[in-house]
Amino acid sequence: IARTAGVSEPTARKRMDRLLGAGAIVLGARINPAPIGFPVDAFVGIHARPGRATEVGRRLAALEHVAYLGHLAGGFDMLAEVFLPDTEGLFRFLHEDLERIGGIASTDTWPVLRTEKSFYSWEGESVGLDPAAKPPASPAPLVRQGSLPHGTLKLDDLDRQVMKLLRHDARLTLRQIARTTGVSEPTARKRVDRLLDAGAIILGARIDPASIGFPVDVFVGVRVGTGRVTEVGRKLAGMEHIAYLAYLAAIRSLSPRTIEAYRDDLRLYEVACYRAGCGVELAAPSNAREFVAGLVRAGYATSSVNRALSAVKGYYRYLVRFGQAAANPAKDVESIPLARTLPDFMFEDEMAGFIDFSGDDDFRGARDKAIMETLYSTGCRVSELTGLRLDDLLLDEGRARVTGKGSKQRTVFLSGPAVDAIRVWLPFRSARLGRGHDEAHLFLNAKAGALTTRGVSWIIERRAVASGLRKRVSPHAFRHSFATHLVGHGADIRVVQALLGHENISTTQIYTHVDMARLRAVYDGAHPHAGKAKTEAGGTEGKAL
Repeated sequence: IARTAGVSEPTARKRMDRLLGAGAIVLGARINPAPIGFPVDAFVGIHARPGRATEVGRRLAALEHVAYLGHLAGGFDMLAEVFLPDTEGLFRFLHEDLERIGGIASTDTWPVLRTEKSFYSWEGESVGLDPAAKPPASPAPLVRQGSLPHGTLKLDDLDRQVMKLLRHDARLTLRQIARTTGVSEPTARKRVDRLLDAGAIILGARIDPASIGFPVDVFVGVRVGTGRVTEVGRKLAGMEHIAYLAYLAAIRSLSPRTIEAYRDDLRLYEVACYRAGCGVELAAPSNAREFVAGLVRAGYATSSVNRALSAVKGYYRYLVRFGQAAANPAKDVESIPLARTLPDFMFEDEMAGFIDFSGDDDFRGARDKAIMETLYSTGCRVSELTGLRLDDLLLDEGRARVTGKGSKQRTVFLSGPAVDAIRVWLPFRSARLGRGHDEAHLFLNAKAGALTTRGVSWIIERRAVASGLRKRVSPHAFRHSFATHLVGHGADIRVVQALLGHENISTTQIYTHVDMARLRAVYDGAHPHAGKAKTEAGGTEGKAL
């Protein structure tokens, strides 16, 4: 994994442990129904009688042949995928098994004639590994596809035990399988090899899409013109930007908001390529330049245009790296220069007055003051603030642990006022939660759920209007103020960079241009002519220059 991903082995191990610990991937065997006697694959749409959808769903999910069951919004109440031994088995399922369940008003059935791409194919591609790459040598080389012609493989109890064990954990050694099933290690090896060679099981990672930023599961029915079914099917199966986005989430650890923005950008690029009469994989540099020009003509902000270009460049780097494109047509397309604007911030007296304007004698007042004190004390991003959990706090030591961009963690410091404000807030928080609630986030909304970034923005905007502050104030203005005041009091720029969690110091250097009063004072005290110009200004009148 390390060699293929281009990272060190400790980094690969750390990422694997993180993904496994979060439940994002499960290493286990996928059972292939066809080789073990279930070649018929069909989807069944189900209308349940009023008030009985939940009961019907539970009974259907318990049936042996049902591989998937989802409750839907749309034309059907439920959709089931079933695997059966033959068309007679499908007939009996529809007219006998469903009849015994009861509570079903009607059904509609779609037998699958050919599978172009399965959910498990998406899983395999989503981690960004080249499917054609040969895996490194392993002491237990179990990960392989079936090599024997597909037929009906007769299973006995030992086969079923082995399949069950590997389905739950593909990392089991042959010795562990043998010990658990009560057979010799050579017998275990023989059974595993037989199942693998027949294609009855495929060992690998099963990825949970919801854990890596894809919680929405939708079935889309597509009607295709005569003669174009194969072409359209292959194009739909080859939407590689889906795999790229999953790669960014799982491997690059980009935030869900960044993934969402990149998804929108890549969709715009796909549309632009389609209008230009070419596919994304065959686009030329002129297509990439025209895409950027089109965004500018449409009135997109410079930062949005550059982000879209960055998404396209990264997408092509991914395609080239894994052999899905010959070149990166966007490589030499330059970003649009950004105008360097000074960040919005509050002066120290403004900040003190703004925070003190909030009372702390009720739920909202105590929470809002704790939020503002924490933002100003730590300089953290609003997403880092809303991600704070109780176990991230070390109030006695005046520290907290936040998780920033790229899932990178850093320590931030809590000032005395911030610690006091949080201590005042905690009893209100506990009272709102009540018994039986285990919400771990520090800041809650009125319904005792975790406060969102938009909720914090709304709180700050509402407080700004109420206080009469005539400035545009956002949660990020607290971060700007934090950095500006540190620089203004002589903090080293490298220290400020570490506290803000900036990867590049050029991002931090903008704060050196903000405190003009301090710059003027340094200039007046250090430049030999600066002080002289002030003292002699009155004596130059009437003199010829």
